[in-house]
Amino acid sequence: MDVSSERQKQLDELQHKLHYSFRNLDYLEQATCHNSWLFDTPDRTGASFERLEFLGDSVLAFFLGDYLFRTYPNLTEADYSRVRARVASSDFLFQLAHDDLDLGAYIMMSRGEEQSGGRHKKSIVANVFEAVLAAIYLDSSLETVNQVIVRLLRAEIDRVAKNPFDQDYKTQLQEYHLKKYTSLPRYTTVAETGPAHKRSFTVTVNLDDGQSFSGTGRSKKEAQKQAAEQALACLTDLEHILKQPTPTPDSNKSKGRTELDTT
Repeated sequence: MDVSSERQKQLDELQHKLHYSFRNLDYLEQATCHNSWLFDTPDRTGASFERLEFLGDSVLAFFLGDYLFRTYPNLTEADYSRVRARVASSDFLFQLAHDDLDLGAYIMMSRGEEQSGGRHKKSIVANVFEAVLAAIYLDSSLETVNQVIVRLLRAEIDRVAKNPFDQDYKTQLQEYHLKKYTSLPRYTTVAETGPAHKRSFTVTVNLDDGQSFSGTGRSKKEAQKQAAEQALACLTDLEHILKQPTPTPDSNKSKGRTELDTT
């Protein structure tokens, strides 16, 4: 693979942050290549990160399952699923890759994609992170990529495993609402502000007792989480209700009342 001296410097920096040196740098080059880079100039060849992302998603899921099973034998299957979903979420992977690795700075993309905020888009950065995990796996072994994942994710895994419901606010509020009202809480987007690459959303969640709570975030999902967190903080009977069995949602009550945004 022929790369410019500037690109080589970038790849060296990223490897240093990953604490892993590639034997075949082509894997890392592909993992950090957005398809807009290939389409931007006709004579560019190669592949973008999408295929590696598919593999990386499986590698991460396997590691998380194996680590949780071996490290936390007292957790239930439901707890395993909650912890894995939290740690493998695009929200967390983006935060880790963006804040700790500055991964967006190393992604090859078109000028147009970059100008639209591509280096800070959650969907791109989180997916490229999974592609990088796949690249390490293909370049080494499952044991080696597990060591990299442990170094990057163990603190978050252990934190969430100690309280599987921690920060899983929407799931907890949904369970509460089902048990108390046999219906689902309703989320509504009430405001969208800011430019396309830096949007801010305000969402309210409405409960069947008439209460409503608001949250704000850079995505509707993030705003919904904040709204759910605000609601949970105000529910005085939360622990009592959650101990009850979950009923089947009434079709009339739950019609139109889903955890998805209604707007």
